[in-house]
Amino acid sequence: MSELDISQERFLAQENTRREFQAYLLEDIPYETCYVEENQVLIERNSLEACVYIVVSGVALAKKENVPLQFFGRYACLGIENIFSPDKTDTTILALTRMKVYKLTIKDVFTRLQQHGDGFRLLGMIQADHIDTFLQHHVASKLSHDRVWDVLLRLSFLYGKEENQCIYTPKYFSKKMIADYLNISYGSVAAAFRALEAEGKLHDEPHGMVIYKVWTQKVRKNIANTLNS
Repeated sequence: MSELDISQERFLAQENTRREFQAYLLEDIPYETCYVEENQVLIERNSLEACVYIVVSGVALAKKENVPLQFFGRYACLGIENIFSPDKTDTTILALTRMKVYKLTIKDVFTRLQQHGDGFRLLGMIQADHIDTFLQHHVASKLSHDRVWDVLLRLSFLYGKEENQCIYTPKYFSKKMIADYLNISYGSVAAAFRALEAEGKLHDEPHGMVIYKVWTQKVRKNIANTLNS
């Protein structure tokens, strides 16, 4: 199994937990369907938020003082941490693409969690996944090249379309955003993009990106054959 396949399998397992948590909440809680435009703020920092939002489609970004902290895709439950803290929100959550979300009140979600303890188990798994993803992207011992690749894979899984052994992803993010998220220089991100293109892993264009699943495996096989010859 390739590195890309392993990353995708991990992502799908995390997504399945989020899907299960969504089904758990929506089973007994009334909700409102809302549409959010690109660059619209869902949750403002330092606000007293009374709702949570379940992502049906699209991608959101959590940031603090313009520093990206986390990317969220389908089935994510935005603002869920406010259940445990009555204080003002610590982060801003911004729509990076047009989004469809389900809007629920924090009061209803908290009541549901108290009535059925399985929800806390799922929520704990989701929080652990967030920490695992953050650590995976920010481990200092990993090369910038590898960290950028990890992030690009996740961004593609969040909003890309898989077809013909490729993942097509519109450019809803920027190299600067990735640099700020990973706390590395813009030059390091740009260099990683060039290296990944040279390795046959991706094709980068102004309005989109293509990740090659099959080409990645072929390139690695060719490199291995060259080293062993």
